[in-house]
Formats: sequence, structure tokens, C-alpha cells
Amino acid sequence: MKLNKFDIKLSSYSSEKLNDELVIYVEENKVICVLNQSAITILDEIKRCFESNVDCNSNGIARVILQQFDVENVTFENIVRDVDETIELLLKASVIRFIEKSKESSIAERGNYKRKHIAYGC
Repeated sequence: MKLNKFDIKLSSYSSEKLNDELVIYVEENKVICVLNQSAITILDEIKRCFESNVDCNSNGIARVILQQFDVENVTFENIVRDVDETIELLLKASVIRFIEKSKESSIAERGNYKRKHIAYGC
């Protein structure tokens, strides 16, 4: 399965829902990550695609965000940027990992984005 044209795998993690947030513990490297509602949606969409072996990308995930949240006065490009930033944070926390098949193995290499705190605590 590819995420933004890169082969990925999901790391083993445990999670617990606390109010509107999800606390994730990545056992392999002992990282704790706290996700808010939109970051949970992004991770859920990546997991759904992974389990179905269907490729996905930031634009498709942004469309899911548009369907599930009231996002007035926010451009589609900003939502895509936020999805990319959340994916970068999930990568740093090793929740998802790119399977290296080339020198390009990170979304961060596609461009630098100003960070917003969609996912935080990683």
C-alpha cells in the first residue's frame, strides 16, 4: 500500500481514548503521541487504506476531513497541508513508516510546511 506514492507499513502501537483525544504508545521505540479529532481521522483513514491494501494520498484524506468536520473559512490547500503535517508527525513518532525503496523516503522532502498543531505531543 502506498501513501503519497511511498510504500508504508504501520507500527505496532496501543491506544486509549481520553475525552476527544487518542493517546498512542508506540511500543517499538517507546513514544507517546496525543492526537486530536482531525489527527485521529487522518490516522483512521490511513489504517483503513492499509488494511484494504488501497493506495491513498493527502488529497483523498483531506476530502474525508471535509466530510466529517465543519471547516468554514479553510481552503482545501490548507487542509491538505495540515494532513501532510500530521503525516510527518506520525512518521516522526514511528506510527507509520516508509519502506525505503529510493532516496526519497519522507513527505518532508516534498516541501517544507509551516507547522500547525493538528497532532501534538509527539
